[in-house]
Amino acid sequence: MNETPSRAREYFDRFTAENAADVLQTLVASEPKTYEDEQLDFKHGNPKDEHIDLIWSKALGAFANSHGGVIVWGIKADRDNERKLDFAHSLAVVPDIYVLKERLTQKYRFLTDPPLASVEVVPIPLKDGANAGFVVCYVPEGNHKAYQSMKAKYPYYFRIGSDAVEISNAWLRQLFYPQTHHKLSLHIGALKTIPRIMRVEGEEMGFGDSDRCISVGIKNDGDYSLYEVLLVVKRGRNLLINWQWERFKRGFGRGHFEDGGIRLASPLHPTLRSLVNLLAIGNDKETKWSVRVCAKDLKPFDLDIEHSDLPVETGEPLVIPISV
Repeated sequence: MNETPSRAREYFDRFTAENAADVLQTLVASEPKTYEDEQLDFKHGNPKDEHIDLIWSKALGAFANSHGGVIVWGIKADRDNERKLDFAHSLAVVPDIYVLKERLTQKYRFLTDPPLASVEVVPIPLKDGANAGFVVCYVPEGNHKAYQSMKAKYPYYFRIGSDAVEISNAWLRQLFYPQTHHKLSLHIGALKTIPRIMRVEGEEMGFGDSDRCISVGIKNDGDYSLYEVLLVVKRGRNLLINWQWERFKRGFGRGHFEDGGIRLASPLHPTLRSLVNLLAIGNDKETKWSVRVCAKDLKPFDLDIEHSDLPVETGEPLVIPISV
């Protein structure tokens, strides 16, 4: 299959650019934390020699069976127990990036069945002339699923959240017989109560009750996971703030300006819902919201709706079924 733009490729391009060493070092103890996800994995840079093939084989199979991903050797991950995700905790650099790069490059074709092609391995020195640093690997989504990890504890893995998990028989059936039918619903409702004070990209902004705020998102009502779910929301020429309440400061919130599409949880597994709060600010008096829903293997769905037609903080949003 032809490779399509993905978050994995975005990660790889960013982590192998000219200033890659600086970028990778800033991931450690960043604020907010840099979490692993379905397409990003951090590995200690100096594992025991006998463990390298096991780690590499498991990661290759998990990403190939999912939607591809990037592995960064040289960063130690730790668990955020509250979010149940791993994050970049500290530097654990590779002592000799060129030795590790050579081993990973020579071995990857023999660590999955069927063999995986087009894996990219790039050494990133901490500074010019250094042997220590990072090794960044790009693993594409496989064309011939399911891929068996030949040196790992279990034969088949899939990437969920920040973990590579063993694939059950049900997952294997899905991989061999890809889904062709999705069932989902758009959930949208008006929000009247918003934070009195909101920190937006470093600046504090004051607000009162608003008739320009919505909660909008997607629920997966089908039997198969949705990938690369994207919302494109507009209200005339107004700017949009994607915001959430501050957990420990009553009446306060934080947010950022949205420009383009809003990525929702990916994958969005069956029965799960992913929502965002959006506030329109500006001088445009437009009262109608335009919403477009996009996802992998999904024809875009468009909705135009007046703000006055939305339920207001009733606890039950307007639910619009989408079947494909």
